[in-house]
Amino acid sequence: MIARLSALFVALALAGAVRAAEPEGDAAPGLAAQLAQAEVVTGADIAARVVAVLAEAGQLAEPAISAERRFHPCVDDMAVAPRVAGDWRTVVVTCGAPVGWSVTVRTGARAATPEAAPEGATLRQVDAAEIDRAVRDALALVGEAASPVVTQSRTFYPCAVPLEVAPRIAGDWRTVSVSCAEPARWTLNLRTVPDDGRARRTPLGDAPLATAGDIEAVVRKALAEAGIEASPRVSQMRRYYPCSGELSAAPRYGSDWRTVEVRCSDPMEWSIHIRTTAHAAEGAAAGAFDITAADVEAAVVELLDAAGMSGEPVIPATRRFYPCSEPLSAAPRDGSDWSLIDVRCSAPFEWSLLVRANLTSLLPAPVAEATPDAAPDAAPGATPQAAPAAASAAPQGAEVVALRRSLRKGAVLTAEDIVMIPAPQKVSTGLFSSAEDVIGRTLTQTLGEGRALHARHLEHDWLVREGNPVMIVNAIGGFEIITAGKAVGNGQLGDIIEVQNISSGDIIQGVVEAAEKIRPVANMN
Repeated sequence: MIARLSALFVALALAGAVRAAEPEGDAAPGLAAQLAQAEVVTGADIAARVVAVLAEAGQLAEPAISAERRFHPCVDDMAVAPRVAGDWRTVVVTCGAPVGWSVTVRTGARAATPEAAPEGATLRQVDAAEIDRAVRDALALVGEAASPVVTQSRTFYPCAVPLEVAPRIAGDWRTVSVSCAEPARWTLNLRTVPDDGRARRTPLGDAPLATAGDIEAVVRKALAEAGIEASPRVSQMRRYYPCSGELSAAPRYGSDWRTVEVRCSDPMEWSIHIRTTAHAAEGAAAGAFDITAADVEAAVVELLDAAGMSGEPVIPATRRFYPCSEPLSAAPRDGSDWSLIDVRCSAPFEWSLLVRANLTSLLPAPVAEATPDAAPDAAPGATPQAAPAAASAAPQGAEVVALRRSLRKGAVLTAEDIVMIPAPQKVSTGLFSSAEDVIGRTLTQTLGEGRALHARHLEHDWLVREGNPVMIVNAIGGFEIITAGKAVGNGQLGDIIEVQNISSGDIIQGVVEAAEKIRPVANMN
């Protein structure tokens, strides 16, 4: 009976807190609220939409997209259009609201359906034979007896104008670029081979080809002069452009010799990036530290969390990144595309990379704290202490633990590293109200000065362990009702975990508040 009464009070308090957070009148909901109201789009939804649109265009489609992929919600009908006008084999699926996003999908359509071409032009389907003729004609004009290497079974995008052919690198016809300008620009790079089977001269004159041995020698020399004990990773199968001048080698960024840029300036300029076995940056990058896949992943997760979203960015643990002496920054690509996150470093040199967010859920807008002034519609008898939904956030006016200065991943926190700051206005789980809770623990990611510490920033410190007994504490009015439970999983301070009520056998969710103590965030039956 007591348990059911406590459940009733909890439900009423939750209802009051949620009503207090709703916008007044007809005010438009925020982005997070809009996202929460819409359903996540899956790969299966996109495939079904593509099949339907192509069917209207008289095309049979088998979209090449995983049914398990997840995308941002979409409250409008997704638009489907060919990536290149008239060719339905590749389409772009676009959604405009509440967050603009798009994805390119191969359809498996059997053939292109020509659409209206530019005035005065005829849209035609380009095939391997036309590519072959265009390249041969261009080679003949410069006196080259050579043929393009074109796969006869390949198909290409439509084109409404004559194809353009040019050497990919000025003067060297061993690789050519075939391009079309209308109705949409596309380019194809092809190798060419001499018709007589002999090595041919090019307009580059007597410039010798650069070999793998040349590249390796210049990199080894540069590493030795810099006092770096390392070796270049050069493929012996690679072919390089001719160079009649002297090759040069220098670190691609600052003085980080893990990637070296090899350059040639005569008879034409070209460069190539070579990985080495160097392990750490020196010189200008002194004081910087290696960035790991975990650091990049943490930056993405932190950004999504602040925007009311969650995701599972997948970054291979074996990937290597350039060093960074500042905390990483992250932002959605183009400001609205949350499927790709741009992660950047600004010092000791600038670099960036794009990471797929792999969204797993979109959370509702933050719930305002229930206070007498902010919740006029709260249920009778509900008090701030009776609102477990807000119990995971620090009370208004409270202080939480933050960093006094920027620290790198792996740092062990001391009293000198800690400062108390006012609790954030929005509701957030996992904050610490006492410095003793974090002193001696290790950071799992690099954090900047003034950043409030969350449980996820520190190595695991389980306050509740799977299978152990826990106290389920419900606050009703000025009283606390304690029920015995058993943890279904592990939990740190502020984590939301599942707990089994021993008396009823029901599984509920609760916020970890202390050792072997949780406070429910869902109804107990």
